[in-house]
Amino acid sequence: MLQMRPFRPSFARLGLVLMVALMALYVFSGRQRSLYFSSEAGAAHIFRPNKCLLKYTNVPVYNTTVSSTPIYVSPMSSSMFPLVSRTKDLPPPPARLDNGIRIQKTVKSVADDTEELTNEFAQMEKEQRLQIDKLSQVCSTNVLQNATYAGKGSYKYHRSRAYNVGYCKVPKCGSTFWIRLFTVLDNGINVAKNILEKSRSSLHNMRHSFHSSLLSILQLKSPTILSARNPYSRLHSAYIDKLYLFLMWNYSLNILGIDKTNTTERICPQAVSFEDFLQWILRDASQGKTLNRHWAPIFSLCKPCDVVPISIIRQETFAKDVKFILQYLKVDEDKYEFIMSALQGNRVKTALPSIIATVFNRVKSLVRDNCLNWIYIARRTWSALQIQGFIANEVNFPFEQFKNLTDPSDVVKVSEFIISEIYKHPLSKDESHNQRKMALQAAYSDVSEETIVGIQQLYREDFLLFGYSFVPPNKEDIYSE
Repeated sequence: MLQMRPFRPSFARLGLVLMVALMALYVFSGRQRSLYFSSEAGAAHIFRPNKCLLKYTNVPVYNTTVSSTPIYVSPMSSSMFPLVSRTKDLPPPPARLDNGIRIQKTVKSVADDTEELTNEFAQMEKEQRLQIDKLSQVCSTNVLQNATYAGKGSYKYHRSRAYNVGYCKVPKCGSTFWIRLFTVLDNGINVAKNILEKSRSSLHNMRHSFHSSLLSILQLKSPTILSARNPYSRLHSAYIDKLYLFLMWNYSLNILGIDKTNTTERICPQAVSFEDFLQWILRDASQGKTLNRHWAPIFSLCKPCDVVPISIIRQETFAKDVKFILQYLKVDEDKYEFIMSALQGNRVKTALPSIIATVFNRVKSLVRDNCLNWIYIARRTWSALQIQGFIANEVNFPFEQFKNLTDPSDVVKVSEFIISEIYKHPLSKDESHNQRKMALQAAYSDVSEETIVGIQQLYREDFLLFGYSFVPPNKEDIYSE
């Protein structure tokens, strides 16, 4: 009887079988197996055409070298992250530091988390995780390598020693509030109370114990809070704050091309339009100049792809996002209550005196030189506060009452006067929001299509990294339908 020999697979046979299986897997899965290719092909796979933006601009705002066909994107469109719900395609969530020890989260990405959320913190954490995942996706492409803006970065960071957390300072993203917050975290409530009455300019000029640097943040691998704001909104806020209110009035001469080097006469600031301001920014950027921090792209101020983000604080959801990070850090109850009360308190009473003091102190020399007068400054401030949603548009500037003030340069008296007028015509939270939105839309309605396209290209990386739509404010209602 013939006896069968037992089958003993050799290593060579096993290797051959494994090789055939891998080749078959490669063929059936396709060449682009993941969203996270660092090549141009990977970038082209992510940034697909968006008909909405195509219809609006008809010019490219993002293009890769893979194809000669322009590719149009809207970060908020579903085509931006077509596979975001596939956990296997997502990069691992960044590790966090717990008492100095680096701990990797073991839970799945929130994009694949279908578990019912039952409390506010869990919902906020899910939203933050999703934003950070989107940031990681864009960072994994070559989007920053192809950035239009080539100015030198000016990195300013805070770092709380008490809570081992970093924060990238971004002007026009609540940076004054963050100085006060980090003061509370590291120095306590009593110290924070002492700086509440200081003007914004003095706060930013002070040397604080929590001042740090990007190098320190990277070396310590400190978990970092990033700030974000829609570039359209941030640019308009910078214009109102710095040019409309003459806080940086010297820039108006540069914007209008006025040369003051060959004259001994006093040159007064000139009023510039929002369009003038935007075109000047585009012109300087195209010449390779480094833009002022107040309007430079956020990615150039923070290097968001190099740090370990634990939260993205969006200006549009500021209070909720700050609440999340305080809970995430397990901030002491007394500090938590102090910070949240300052954040949610009466901004008219707490913020306005500081704003008015900053404006009036900055323009004193202009009034002395007869370039401006106090009534004009007060009316300009009143108008700015209407744009910012503090004063109802229907309320006219009380010219006669202001003219009768004993000393129109007295910051305290002027603040009390303006605040008393505001209390006579209070705005609800929704009314204030709608008024700011209307002012923003009106401002961009006067901006040319060419300038809008330039802004889209210059701030492309900020739009993509933080998930903002390229559609300008005055077109939002049209393209949301």
